[in-house]
Amino acid sequence: HIGIMTPTVTAQSGDYYNARVAVAVLSGGMSSRLFTEVREKRGLCYAVGAKYNCLKEMAGISCYSGTTPDKAQETYNVIIAELKKLSQNISEDELQRAKIGLESGLIMQSESTMTRAMAAATDYYMLGKVRSLDEIKQQIEKTKVKNVLDFLNKNPFEKFCTVTIGNKKLKIKN
Repeated sequence: HIGIMTPTVTAQSGDYYNARVAVAVLSGGMSSRLFTEVREKRGLCYAVGAKYNCLKEMAGISCYSGTTPDKAQETYNVIIAELKKLSQNISEDELQRAKIGLESGLIMQSESTMTRAMAAATDYYMLGKVRSLDEIKQQIEKTKVKNVLDFLNKNPFEKFCTVTIGNKKLKIKN
């Protein structure tokens, strides 16, 4: 088991949606970068993904991978490489898939009264206001490749906290 976390912007930041889209490019489904590079192309793991995590005063992007001890070092190296190279290029297709994934999640969230209530409470706590679903959708839709790349270059994924569970020690890069 490999867990990696890197700091990022909070929900109050003007770059919040850029961070969310960046994470969706990394881990927004079976055509995402982590799934494609780590699992499909190289066959290094059985599970891999990234997630945006936020508290009021801090936020981070967490990555997880489950793999075998013999493939753990390469799995770790490829994940770190993908995190670092994300700021170099994002295609329009990747951006569109990421936005569709985020918007789909938003639609699914609106189906559950409990989930929507939790989102409203979280918004109020984090932002001091409740965002409408339309407001969130508009913010996602107006995100552009250039904005995400500018965000990633201003806020590079380069400081990592790594935790592993397994019988082989990994060489951790920072």
